[in-house]
Amino acid sequence: MAENKLPSRRRIITAGLSAAAATLGDIASSNSRSDARPPTSGDSTSPAGPQDEWLDYKSQALHRILFDTTSSAGLGQALAFADVYFSVNKKSYGVEANELSVLIVMHHFSTLFGFDDAIWSKYGKTFSDKKYKQDLTDPRTKRAPTLNVYNAKAIDSLTNGGVTLDSLSEKGARFAVCDTATHGMANLLSKITHESADAIYAELSGHLISNAVLVPAGITAINRAQERGYSYTVAV
Repeated sequence: MAENKLPSRRRIITAGLSAAAATLGDIASSNSRSDARPPTSGDSTSPAGPQDEWLDYKSQALHRILFDTTSSAGLGQALAFADVYFSVNKKSYGVEANELSVLIVMHHFSTLFGFDDAIWSKYGKTFSDKKYKQDLTDPRTKRAPTLNVYNAKAIDSLTNGGVTLDSLSEKGARFAVCDTATHGMANLLSKITHESADAIYAELSGHLISNAVLVPAGITAINRAQERGYSYTVAV
């Protein structure tokens, strides 16, 4: 087992409010020490597996942060905060985007938004009407979305404030899409459409958003990322 060399004084602040008291604006963020060297895979407290190699895609990054999202509104908040993270690091610290490693984990209900417009065009109504219903509507039409609303430049009235998945991808953000939830979606859609769950899963996994990777489970991606020096942040 590799020796843990992560800075012992790294501050982590996580959201601790109960679901009843939480509001969509609540967020707890954490900041890495600016003088800390970039963590490497060798710093991990557990052996690196091939499923986790993608986490080191920016081994030169000076600062690493992950946003944990499990809902539509939470994902929107995370996109807005990630955009602020990039901007403030540039304006206030002179840290360029290529020196930052930003990871947004999409699991549970936010998994839906890890797929492109082709999937939403086909299954948007089902996502809105069935198990995954979370007031999923296109704010322009007030109907079930036929596109990924968090990747539409024309929509700026949601919790992301117009910050799109693609705009963050262009800055180097990565998206971890939960494979466990994706299989669950495929099984649900199979019951509704009477198509093969395996075929639907293949369709879903073939239509990920830009700069996304399927991970075994969102919760394990969060664990492995923190072992590699990512500060944890959750938006609700």
